[in-house]
Amino acid sequence: CGHCKKMKPEYDEAAEVLNKATDSPGVLAAVDATVHKAVGDRYKISGFPTVKYFEKGEEKYTLPHLRSKNKIIEFMHNPQAPPPPEQSWEDKPSSVSHLGSEDFREALKKKKHALVMFYAPCKEFLFTFLVP
Repeated sequence: CGHCKKMKPEYDEAAEVLNKATDSPGVLAAVDATVHKAVGDRYKISGFPTVKYFEKGEEKYTLPHLRSKNKIIEFMHNPQAPPPPEQSWEDKPSSVSHLGSEDFREALKKKKHALVMFYAPCKEFLFTFLVP
């Protein structure tokens, strides 16, 4: 997917920088969750790329905001819990009518014109951070 293709070079460059340092704080690793489905299932991976941080082999955080080389390097030098997730669009005050399969046709019949934005949360690829 486009998100994975965009992130892979950033991730690779961050690993190159981190691996050059003798005092590297950890290792950057990747798992192809389409090949190693059991690993993806174990960590409840549902979108790509998914970035997870592990400390001493234990999963600590999912980090959706780490997508650039600099953010990855910065995080590895000072691991912090991610900010809380944003509210879903449906839960925020909005003038947009949020439709589902049960009310889609009926809602659109009420007005002469309708413009519908079909959207989905971004699918992401599994990348994992491992810290020895």
